[in-house]
Amino acid sequence: MIFNIAVVEDEEAESDALVSLLERYRKEYQMSFSYKCFENAFLFLQEFKQKQYDLVFMDINMPGINGLDAAKDMRKIDPDVVLFFVTDLAQYAIKGYEVEAYDFIVKPANYSHLQLKLTRLLPFLEKKNSVRQVMFNKGKNGPIIAIDPNEIKYIEVISHDTIVHTTHDEIHLHQSLNEIEKILPENSFFRCNYCYIVNLKFISKIEKYDCYIGTGEKLQISHPRKKNFMAALMNYLGEKI
Repeated sequence: MIFNIAVVEDEEAESDALVSLLERYRKEYQMSFSYKCFENAFLFLQEFKQKQYDLVFMDINMPGINGLDAAKDMRKIDPDVVLFFVTDLAQYAIKGYEVEAYDFIVKPANYSHLQLKLTRLLPFLEKKNSVRQVMFNKGKNGPIIAIDPNEIKYIEVISHDTIVHTTHDEIHLHQSLNEIEKILPENSFFRCNYCYIVNLKFISKIEKYDCYIGTGEKLQISHPRKKNFMAALMNYLGEKI
């Protein structure tokens, strides 16, 4: 499992030092980490998306947008991402609870402290990610990939090509809809046509036998499936109320 990590730090030496410590931990515990470093909070917020990162290390004292204000904006996009504040300003520590910071790293970062905090955290992240991700076969002899079902808008078959349309990408798979249907959460997905499986949470409108996705796509509902499709949608909406 790969853990995606963002480091938001305006001082390059501090950013490099933290990544170096994370790399030491990764090698020692044989983990898979992917990093992206940002020199200020503005650049980070410009590209930040929900569920893009598992961990965010955020400096508090930065020019422009400080870490506390950036964390407030980040929480509007993703309330669940794990946040570590990195700071030498102890008086700001209490304010971290306003934005649900998981913990603090005091500058200069110390490996033994980081090691302790990550060792406590990572089992929780592994469990969290394993619950939310579904494994797909990307090719006949290709890799197995994990996709968060909450990011899947719909899946379609065109000729013999199976395409997963997510909130940020299109992924081509070597699996049939019959196979995929068995591994998706059944209360959130429904096969509205022989060539479509739709995520019910992205449906914005139903018109006769047309199903509209919030991003503008229109999918056709087959006549034989319409009644069960509407029942599944009503059941899904009822659970969310």
